[in-house]
Amino acid sequence: MSISQDTFDVTKQYKRVRFHEDRDLLDSELNELQEIAIHERHTLLDHVFVQGAILSGLAATPNDDQVAFAAGEIYVDGHVVAVSATTLTFEGAGVHSVWLDVFWRDITAAVDPILVNPLTGEPTAEREQWVASLQTRDTSGDPLPDGARGRTVVEVMEYDRDAGTVTALCVPPPAGGISQALDDLATTPPAHTHDDRYYTEAEADILLAGKSGVDHHHNAAYAPIGHVGAGATAHAAATTEAAGFMAAADKSKLDGIPSGGVPAGAVMPFAMDTVPTGWLECDGSAVSRATYAALFSAIGTTFGAGNGTTTFNLPDLRGEFVRGWDHGRGIDTGRNIGTAQADALKDHTHNIPDVDTAGTTTGKFVYGDEGVDAEPESVNITGGVTTGSATETRPRNIALMYCIKH
Repeated sequence: MSISQDTFDVTKQYKRVRFHEDRDLLDSELNELQEIAIHERHTLLDHVFVQGAILSGLAATPNDDQVAFAAGEIYVDGHVVAVSATTLTFEGAGVHSVWLDVFWRDITAAVDPILVNPLTGEPTAEREQWVASLQTRDTSGDPLPDGARGRTVVEVMEYDRDAGTVTALCVPPPAGGISQALDDLATTPPAHTHDDRYYTEAEADILLAGKSGVDHHHNAAYAPIGHVGAGATAHAAATTEAAGFMAAADKSKLDGIPSGGVPAGAVMPFAMDTVPTGWLECDGSAVSRATYAALFSAIGTTFGAGNGTTTFNLPDLRGEFVRGWDHGRGIDTGRNIGTAQADALKDHTHNIPDVDTAGTTTGKFVYGDEGVDAEPESVNITGGVTTGSATETRPRNIALMYCIKH
């Protein structure tokens, strides 16, 4: 029986072979089907076990320059290989490596007579045999044994002759086998080197243990001790008083930022007749120094001391225009923040000619007695001629409600 050459190519990512019922199968198709299955299994198991992982057995008994190893099983190249019991001798002191040497060869009916079809007497398909052994050195460069087609060599253990200890280099799989390993992958975070800038879960629990009324839960996360800021400058480590494990300096800065980004004492006009949350109407009323401590800290008694002990006054901007504080510019001198100013007209001069004939003018100004060459006695200037009469001097305006942030 001839064996056709394999056609499987892993780079093509074939996942199956579809056979047709109307013709005989080729050996190459059967081989490819097997290679696909082996490749898929190999890929899956490599996510569960590392190369050279000891699956069972291989207990080591050190005795000076010799170590006796029990029989066992090791994961290599997607397969489980059996390793016979053996005793190895190590020359010299120090740490020595223990290597697994695996080579494979083809077995035919010429080697194993049972590989013959009993009905036809023809040889069946050849078999591949894997032979594994422990060695005291890396044998990857050695010539292949007779009939071998390839080999894999993996360092699996270390023997410290001075300490008399044997250490496996590969993490063993869990007791539950592959099923348990897959479950662990889904529920257990991978091993990592801990960054000392962060609290571990255990450290966070200790810090929170002394806090009354604190209910907290962890999900294997880490709370920061400190972090690197702009320019790669490390912030100081947090203290137990820093809520949320924030760096103490950062928490202080955050506490200084008001809610919504508007500081206490800010005044804004609102186009509505209801006071928004977090604000008070600028109506001159007296409010509690304790309740509105942030606002009292900002404006103090600038607009009134309230009752002198427990309250203070808000600015009263009802019906008022707000003017920018001069602050040394020299336009509105002699004033401090929060001081009021009465209305006024700037001093000015009107030029009004004499009335040469008796009677009154028909313009905007009426003055003097009747007669020739009369001199003016009084001037009445009425703004109502073009703008309507009023009891104050004002520009055009729109009424909005001024409120102050507390």
